Amino acid sequence: MASKRRNKTQETTEKVDPEAWAGIADATKDRSSCVQPIGDFYGDPSEDCLFINVYTKKLRGKVPVIVFFHAGGWFSQTARSDTLGPHYLVDKDVVVVTANYRLGALGFLSTGDEHAVGNYGMKDQVMALRWVRDNIGEFGGDSGMVTIAGYSVGSTSVVLHMLSPMSKVEKLDIK
Repeated sequence: MASKRRNKTQETTEKVDPEAWAGIADATKDRSSCVQPIGDFYGDPSEDCLFINVYTKKLRGKVPVIVFFHAGGWFSQTARSDTLGPHYLVDKDVVVVTANYRLGALGFLSTGDEHAVGNYGMKDQVMALRWVRDNIGEFGGDSGMVTIAGYSVGSTSVVLHMLSPMSKVEKLDIK
């Protein structure tokens, strides 16, 4: 299924409806990491890897949100809890969100034409930020108090979102 969508680009102004599932989703276990070079991968890599992790506790009222983008040079690592442990921040009454995004050639290759326009990984991050904007209130977060952060290439992603017209079009109110 993921390979059918691999090179589909989603206009940032289009609404994306997630595929529904029946029953209860077990959100207590980490999902697949995105495909990465052999020897560099974390967890169980798959093309079906675009997941958001939301870490929160029982909160009174809306609290600030931190969306954290992982390191890895845009070709490795993951947003899994064993890589980006959220516990310290969650204990400080902050909702923590981590998101996988496509890596390597699947995420950043551009052929300069319509076959691979590139920046899919950054577009995945924009979709994650859009999801946070639209849904984080259900998890105790304040969608008006979202900060994006990262380390290494994750911090480069933050700077690119601050400069990107794609992120501005979404009215993501990036801080």
